[in-house]
Amino acid sequence: MLLCWPSLFFNDDLSTRWIAFNCLSDTVFLLDILVNFRTGIMNQDNSEQVILDPGLIARQYLRTWFFLDLISSIPLDYIFLIFNQDYEENYQLLHAGERCES
Repeated sequence: MLLCWPSLFFNDDLSTRWIAFNCLSDTVFLLDILVNFRTGIMNQDNSEQVILDPGLIARQYLRTWFFLDLISSIPLDYIFLIFNQDYEENYQLLHAGERCES
């Protein structure tokens, strides 16, 4: 299912509310990465035992979901805008694939 968030909640993609929502969601995803480094993991040999050692948790997370989480959490909108000064045109181009046809 394709959801076009800007067209569902905001009339203008460049509105302050949309930018605030975008920043908030980017922040939540980046905080999720930090939380995953501190979340206990189940012992594979004994499912009733939870591993709480930060070093083991970090190694397990780095070997499994970290890179996918990192790639999906990078705020590409803002990185793209840093390297391009023509804000409005590039922002519209960047989000062209997210728009729903009316």
